Amino acid sequence: MIRAGYLIDNQGYQSGTPDTYMSGWGYEYLQDISYHTEGWKYEYVLGTFSELIAKHEAGEIDLISSISYTPERAENLLYSTNPSGKKCYYVYVKPDRGDLTVGDPEALRGKTIGVNPDVLQTTEGKAWLAERGIDVTYKEYATGGEVFSALSSGEVDAVIMNDVLSSDDAMPVFYVGESDYYFTVPKSRPDIMAELDAAMAQILTSNPHYNDEFKARYSAINVGSSSLTDRERDWLASCDNTVTVGYLDNLRPYSLRGKDNQMEGALSAVVSDMRERFGITVNERAYSSNSDSEAALGRGEIDVALPFAKDYWIAEQEGYAQSDSLASSSLVALYKGDDLGSALSSILVQPNSIVSESLLRSRYPDADIIMCDNASACFDALSSGRAQAAIIPVMALDVVRSQNDLSAYKTAELPGTVRLTARMRQDAPTLLAIVNKSIANSQDNITAGIYTAQSYGETETTLVRFVRLYQGVFVAGVAVAFLGIMAILAWSLLRAPEFGVTIESIGAEDLVHTDVIGSPDHVRRVLLNLVDNAVKYNRLGGTVRCAVDELGVKGNIVT
Repeated sequence: MIRAGYLIDNQGYQSGTPDTYMSGWGYEYLQDISYHTEGWKYEYVLGTFSELIAKHEAGEIDLISSISYTPERAENLLYSTNPSGKKCYYVYVKPDRGDLTVGDPEALRGKTIGVNPDVLQTTEGKAWLAERGIDVTYKEYATGGEVFSALSSGEVDAVIMNDVLSSDDAMPVFYVGESDYYFTVPKSRPDIMAELDAAMAQILTSNPHYNDEFKARYSAINVGSSSLTDRERDWLASCDNTVTVGYLDNLRPYSLRGKDNQMEGALSAVVSDMRERFGITVNERAYSSNSDSEAALGRGEIDVALPFAKDYWIAEQEGYAQSDSLASSSLVALYKGDDLGSALSSILVQPNSIVSESLLRSRYPDADIIMCDNASACFDALSSGRAQAAIIPVMALDVVRSQNDLSAYKTAELPGTVRLTARMRQDAPTLLAIVNKSIANSQDNITAGIYTAQSYGETETTLVRFVRLYQGVFVAGVAVAFLGIMAILAWSLLRAPEFGVTIESIGAEDLVHTDVIGSPDHVRRVLLNLVDNAVKYNRLGGTVRCAVDELGVKGNIVT
């Protein structure tokens, strides 16, 4: 049994407790280490950093992660041969503190700064301020969570913190230092260190970028994104608090025209965040092609155009700024024959696709790029031999299959991915900052929207084709579905006490359409996953409310 130090109140790094649910990249790194040892099991010792390091040096804790090197600590501790990552140290302030977000360190003079005691980030931050002759008052807090809470409440003006922890109510304004960090064990346990070094070597041998990828997966991208700065509010006021967004229509699962011309699809989460979090009036306009939305952006009819493939060279040549990445997609080539290289000599492109003509010309400069009016025309051109290949996002492949017989074609995933971005004019840096904040806030919703969206074709869906070909498909009443839901709730109610979660069921009196076509097994599986995840990832003492509601009808599809 390995006694592992576990920091309390460090959301994102080591979250939860052994009697609830534990997560965070500091926790998961420990698990990966255990997978590469002779069956390590952990006994978690909880405490603040100061408490844990004191017990560690006294030999009462066997292992702690994320420890920066100091000669004093090295007198009592062994450090892993390989670092487990790198910490950067910053001064953070609230985004709405216009007096502190202008980039001038002098603005900190006379202010109160929250810090954790006995940690390298505080030492580095104090030295950085002292070098500039800036006098401040320091106020100490035991945990990282307490530091950020003090900033949110206005108890302090700024905080010094590493980038392992973060808050959406804190924005980094000054970089003050960095250091590698390591796993450590007491000098009395070289046996543990030997196993630890071997495990870390195995992990890094299989993936040299493991540390960076692991930290990036958990580092909060929404730092400082919860509110607008004075500059951003002033800019919006000059525009009557209104932003017009142009989007590409019929680009499932990313964007498509909904009721009253409002955007639906995964990327609509960005527009929703701009409205709901920042109170911005967002007008939306749908466009049938990339060139149409780009032209509208150039004429000033819209302020933001999305989505486009992110390419810095193309953006520079065309004179546009690009937002942070909205999402990413692999590309697939659809072709005949045995030679993909030859097939890529002539490539089809349609106007409403993230695979734009500019992107293809930059990636395949020697190919003949052939424009088509729509997806149907592209497939006709491919079938007739007018072009040798079509390149589409992998998410669109099922739609193409549902509409066409692809038995005579081959598919190949192409190297690299396409990142999606929003475009703006280069003279609007403040708008870019606002859009990037909403993108950061919306990442989870965008990802969920992409992977849960149903892909429907323009004329015939997979489900419709199934019904047409197999007339024996059953029609299941909503009452049957509710029996499945009740079974799921009964199962979940047994699980919920493990996580301290309450489940509530809300009736559905306003359903208009009382029959659905589908598979009970698949519906039950989807509902089971939803409820199970809602329980498992809830907070202690939280509630899960289950309800069915009918929101609208579009053709044969009921939402």
